[in-house]
Amino acid sequence: MRQAAPKSEGLRERNRREKYEHITNVSIRLFLENGYDATTLAEIAHSSGISRRHLFNYFDSKDEILFSHLREYYEMIAESISQGSPDEPALEVVRKAILSNLTRFDAERTLAIAKIMKNNAMLQSKNRANEINLEKAIMKGLSILWPSKESYDRLLLVSILSSCALRFATGIWLRDGNEMKLADCVADTFDRMKLEAKCTE
Repeated sequence: MRQAAPKSEGLRERNRREKYEHITNVSIRLFLENGYDATTLAEIAHSSGISRRHLFNYFDSKDEILFSHLREYYEMIAESISQGSPDEPALEVVRKAILSNLTRFDAERTLAIAKIMKNNAMLQSKNRANEINLEKAIMKGLSILWPSKESYDRLLLVSILSSCALRFATGIWLRDGNEMKLADCVADTFDRMKLEAKCTE
């Protein structure tokens, strides 16, 4: 994912964002060329044109670099959900939030990360933790929109289902060689989920 520039971004913030993006792109390239485990933080720093100490001003570890785009995406989803309409079903609010933010999603980087993770059990395990973070981000946005304690269980269920739907859609998109746009896969998955729910009523 490419970091979105804030509307009132100053020169310092823009320089930091651009350096952040540069380090991430360099890291992904090195992971693909040399392998994730074989790539060191020192090599990332050198290839990025900064010192190893300077690198820690941006990232603490390789996996933080690899998954940084997900953290940003989850934050945007939570914010979009919190600004949704409380008159709509919670699942629809989440669907709209996910789809609206997919326009900022870097498909090429997602493919690269999937390739890096493919044969790395440690990264796959850490990615499962990311799925928990997605549920938390969705729940955070929903809880702002519907703060009533009575809504907690319902919103938690929506958070879990929505996280599973996004993971399923991304898996289909990767499996089928990206023939469809990721947004279309996500929309189709939410539609299928609604249909299955009606069939079991």
